Amino acid sequence: RIPGSKLAIERWQAGMSEGHRYLGIRGRALLRSRSAGYSEHAEAIRQAHGKPRPSITLNQNSMIHGTGIDDLGALPAVISEIEEADGCRIKAISFDIDGTLMDVTVVSKVLAEAAVIVLARKGCRIEGDSGWSGAYHRVTEVIGRVRFGRWEDQIEIFQPTLPSGETITRDEAEEIVEKYNTNFDLALQTDRFVESLYPETIRVLSDLHLRKVRLFIHSGRYTDLARRQLASVGIHTEKEGGILSDICGGDRGDKVCQIRNHLRTAAVDHPGDFLVVGDTQDDIDAAIANGTHSVRIEHW
Repeated sequence: RIPGSKLAIERWQAGMSEGHRYLGIRGRALLRSRSAGYSEHAEAIRQAHGKPRPSITLNQNSMIHGTGIDDLGALPAVISEIEEADGCRIKAISFDIDGTLMDVTVVSKVLAEAAVIVLARKGCRIEGDSGWSGAYHRVTEVIGRVRFGRWEDQIEIFQPTLPSGETITRDEAEEIVEKYNTNFDLALQTDRFVESLYPETIRVLSDLHLRKVRLFIHSGRYTDLARRQLASVGIHTEKEGGILSDICGGDRGDKVCQIRNHLRTAAVDHPGDFLVVGDTQDDIDAAIANGTHSVRIEHW
């Protein structure tokens, strides 16, 4: 993984490990790294800790997949390396939301709380017990791989949270979806998502937009919910006067289909001019299926 900010390097050198929530509190004031500064800091920490310099290598289809970063601030430098290695120019990028642009904690709790309301009488709890998973832990396991808006997915997600002998009915699964949508709306109205935004998100997206890179969103969340979640933290579509070209959610197919839709909209000359950024293997697989480059992010 490539350390992406001066603060991350300082905290690593100091042996601190409180994680990215610290960045969420003070990040906007402290994180001002740019691609030029990134290389110097990243190289310094690699030397200090004996870590090899990450290499960009082309696969058999001349695509670069799964290059790892741990901060969005590192993305411009990685894009430059991809362009140099492949001889391409990245003209469009699709970002996942949860775990990529925003921390998953709040949205995971919103869904888990909905499930507990419906399934408490069957033994579902936020935190697990011996023998079965808690609702919150279970959501964090599958987030990014399922579409929260379908009743079938609620059974897949929450059946492991129930004691042996208990099952989720379709009516209960549909009720979880309804409660989730209600809780999600409440979270938007109460600005619950504001602190979920990773510190570098706005700056990186804005810089890319100024460079005329088209920006897209892919998500397991339904499109309207994804749009409203992003709007609640100040990220809007071009139709709303913002910087996003389009948003595709789970109601528009799986991530492979979503990236395919974005490729058509972006109208790039070659899939190699398109980049997928996400935090799960599903994001990388969607890029591979569509012949685009990909970068995997794992926030500290």
